[in-house]
Amino acid sequence: MALIEKVVLRKAQIVTTESAWAKAQIETATGRQDVRLVEYGIPQRFFEVERCPDFKNPYALLVGTVDYRKGIDVAVQIFSRPGLKRYSLKVVGGISPFGERWKKNSPPNIEWLGRKTQDEIVHLLKGAHCLILPTRADVCANVVKEARVIGLPVVASPNGGHVQYIQHGKNGFICDLNSPESWEKALLGIVHEPTTTTQMGNFLRDEHRNLLIS
Repeated sequence: MALIEKVVLRKAQIVTTESAWAKAQIETATGRQDVRLVEYGIPQRFFEVERCPDFKNPYALLVGTVDYRKGIDVAVQIFSRPGLKRYSLKVVGGISPFGERWKKNSPPNIEWLGRKTQDEIVHLLKGAHCLILPTRADVCANVVKEARVIGLPVVASPNGGHVQYIQHGKNGFICDLNSPESWEKALLGIVHEPTTTTQMGNFLRDEHRNLLIS
């Protein structure tokens, strides 16, 4: 957290955040103990989606700015592993200079789609087997909420507020950034059996829909 952020947060009369992870980060950095949790809902559009995984060409989806913080280097390393060469990763988002360097050295099973509209992202989420989020820090990525409302399993790092929506082994997996083999195992577990992605995606889906409706 930058110094200016700490100063502003200490002076603010009211501070809210959408995740317990972010609340703990703010309270540790500023010393204040009155940070309020306020859940942010997502657009109605995502509640209207009928999920339809692409079983013929299974793919995982990564959505967000393609940079170091979002872990694009980790994603490329994961999908460079021999066990995942038959499966695709579709990457959505603006690409930073850091991301461009990894794009140049990425394997052919990674598709770089650039920025997409909300409707295009909905379509990609609808057909994906899972969402991945190898982030190094995230207050609470909206795309995780969108994925859970649609009924998509999430494979993610432990570094962010999104962990409150993931029960390891039930509707996704929490994997260490320094353990690419654990990501590979989790992803293969989801894509190998056609019923797994559906069963995991449905776990707690209704609860998350009720929680996140705008």
